[in-house]
Amino acid sequence: MLIVTIHRRPVRRGLTLAEVAISALLVGLVMVSALRSVEMSLRTWETTAQTADANGLAKQLLGEIEGLPYEDVVTLGNFGPESGETASPARAQRVRRPG
Repeated sequence: MLIVTIHRRPVRRGLTLAEVAISALLVGLVMVSALRSVEMSLRTWETTAQTADANGLAKQLLGEIEGLPYEDVVTLGNFGPESGETASPARAQRVRRPG
């Protein structure tokens, strides 16, 4: 009588070191990507807040400037040398008209 014995491999109940290393690497890559996204979001939020502050300050300053008294110029006046002034020689050459 011939007896055949079959040896079964034991049931695997854990992870190999290679599987654990690859999983750790993948989790690390996902974490780095997530942290970079958070960093960029914070930078964008800070830039937006600074821009909003700058716009508010500019509007406030413009309001102050608009509230100041000013003279409305009705006539444009004469352009060129004022009374008592003479044109410089370089200016006189440029302004010289033929004729």
